[in-house]
Amino acid sequence: MSGSAALAPPTAALPETDEERLLFYSEVLMANVPTLIADLGSAKYTFLSFSGKTREEVRQKQNLIQSLGRSFTSVTGAMRSLQNAKKTLEEYETKLMKAAPPRFVTSEEALRLTSSSDAAAPIPADRTPALSDNILILMEEDIHPLRAAEDALEKETAALAEVTQACHAMEGAFEKAKIQCQAMTEHVQGLKWKYDAVYKAWMSAVRERKMVAVMRDELKGRTALIREAVQGRKAIEDECSAQELRIIQDSIVKAEADSAAMTQELTKQKARYEVELATYQIAYKEQQAEVEMLRDRCKTLQAHQHDLEALAKKQQLEETDRNSLRRLVMETLTMSPSKREKAADRTLTAEQQTEVMVDHPLVSLLAARIFILQEQRKTIGGILINARGLGKSDDVSNAIDRIQALLEPEIQLDEEALAS
Repeated sequence: MSGSAALAPPTAALPETDEERLLFYSEVLMANVPTLIADLGSAKYTFLSFSGKTREEVRQKQNLIQSLGRSFTSVTGAMRSLQNAKKTLEEYETKLMKAAPPRFVTSEEALRLTSSSDAAAPIPADRTPALSDNILILMEEDIHPLRAAEDALEKETAALAEVTQACHAMEGAFEKAKIQCQAMTEHVQGLKWKYDAVYKAWMSAVRERKMVAVMRDELKGRTALIREAVQGRKAIEDECSAQELRIIQDSIVKAEADSAAMTQELTKQKARYEVELATYQIAYKEQQAEVEMLRDRCKTLQAHQHDLEALAKKQQLEETDRNSLRRLVMETLTMSPSKREKAADRTLTAEQQTEVMVDHPLVSLLAARIFILQEQRKTIGGILINARGLGKSDDVSNAIDRIQALLEPEIQLDEEALAS
């Protein structure tokens, strides 16, 4: 019981004993084992494309991991049961410690204890009552069941020590398994990295092969298209050459026919233009005579224009004076006849002369029209003079067209400019 009494009750502090450390490490591993198993389970699908030897190795390691998991589960169950038994034992020890059970001895053992205590060193005064209270003397027939219970307790203590040793051994095995699992994880991670590198290289090669195949197909298609294009170009060139030859031949025939028709048309136009030219020459002479008459009339009008305008203004003034009411009243009052000046003897002021120029713009318009007709006559005369010495029909037709273009538009005058 002295060995079991040394066990400390469980506390919230860090584990101190071997059993508590084993339980703590077991709980930590149990918390991480599902993650490891899940990672290894997901890594299993990664190694499906490996060789048969690698697959067998992975399968064995997976089985080993599963067996380790089952062993760990059983160890965890045993540790939990051991922990429960340990708690029960601690409770019993605590109760025993609190109860302070007496020591049962026979009368002979009590005599031996007394003699040995007397022969030994003197006991302190505070310990003497305790020793006397814990010692109970029983009969020989009553002490045998108690001795049997003590023997059973010693056996249980020995069994507990063996279980503790087994737990220590299991803890060592568990540490080895943990190290092996870590090594296996690192190995699996390395295989995964190698697999990723190989898979990437393989995918790159597959993509390159696909690109090469696509480029080959595209090259074949382009070659076929080029051949078809060359053949089509040759056919189109042949067809274009044939069509061009036909078009040239048709154009030559049409040009010859057009040339003959144009020759006939030019002959007809030449005869017509000669007749028109003679007509225009006659009309020009008549117009020239009219222009001479208009020129003489313009000279006469220009000579009498100012006088007529001044005389008209004077007559207007005389009429105004004649109809003036004031003059009539004055003549009536004075009983004297009016002395009127003749219109021809009246002298116009500067303002009246300005009014004459403003009130008679028709003379200016007539003079401008006559000037334009004179210019047209000069131009037509030059055209006719040049056309007399030309014998070609084209030149005659051009002269007639120019005369028509000159006579067709109406005479446009800038009345504002004339008024200013």
